[in-house]
Amino acid sequence: MEWVVLINTVISSAFGIIVLVIGGRINSKIEKQKNDYSLYNEKKHIHYAEAYKLLKEAEGHNVVVPKVSGGLILIDFNTEDIDDYVKGFMPRKMVLEVRKLWDNNKFEEARKLITNYKENSDKRHAEQKIVDANNYCHANELYFESGTFKLLLDYIDELFKHFYDKQAGKQKTEEKTDDLKCQLEEIKICMLDDLSIAGNNKKKKK
Repeated sequence: MEWVVLINTVISSAFGIIVLVIGGRINSKIEKQKNDYSLYNEKKHIHYAEAYKLLKEAEGHNVVVPKVSGGLILIDFNTEDIDDYVKGFMPRKMVLEVRKLWDNNKFEEARKLITNYKENSDKRHAEQKIVDANNYCHANELYFESGTFKLLLDYIDELFKHFYDKQAGKQKTEEKTDDLKCQLEEIKICMLDDLSIAGNNKKKKK
């Protein structure tokens, strides 16, 4: 009977090893899934925050754009100030032209030249902000909930329309501006909901 006991012992030991091996593999797979989800969730938070930041920047350059009076340049700037101000949006050749006008006290001609280049630069910058937001959202689509992603694209489309309408000289209405602001607020609420941040459902429950 001793050999029966020995066989049973061997079988039990082998079965125990198999269980340990299978259990270890299952635990390893579960742990990997947990780590993958944790990494995905971390990146999701990052991409949501970055997308919202880019949308806010696009809004700031397109929906509510403060105008700075050109008269301030004439009153407050000297030649060196003018150089520093215009070099960010004017080619070097035109910077020299502005300086020449300024040195010859042709302030109004200089102001018109500066204003023209600044307005064109602002337009390009405003459009680029929308493009940046659009590209970022598309590049990270996998991290956005489908409903939220649709809201992002709808808002970006409306920003583009708003931008091109302004370039075409169409009068922007306060109602349109308010609609764009409401759209961004809705995106914010949905993002908070997706990220399960406390207090984010207050507006939805009303």
